[in-house]
Amino acid sequence: RDHALKSSNIISSSSPQLSFKKWGFHDQNQVFDFAPAGLITDNKFDQFCVASMTGGYQAQIRSVPPLFTRLITIGADPYCNFYYCA
Repeated sequence: RDHALKSSNIISSSSPQLSFKKWGFHDQNQVFDFAPAGLITDNKFDQFCVASMTGGYQAQIRSVPPLFTRLITIGADPYCNFYYCA
């Protein structure tokens, strides 16, 4: 039993490091508060428009649209702003 505990400690100590990204609100001078407004997806028309503008005539879209997190911020210059994080 002690051998099993020692081997499990070795496995847990070699776990991978977690990576993170700090968010910044660059389009707004001052942010006083923000609220997550849920997950949203693009409709097919918006997917086609973006794909054709970035990839041209031969562009393909995903069968499952990507999810975005919408954040609403309150601050100064502008007062209210919407951010979409992919």
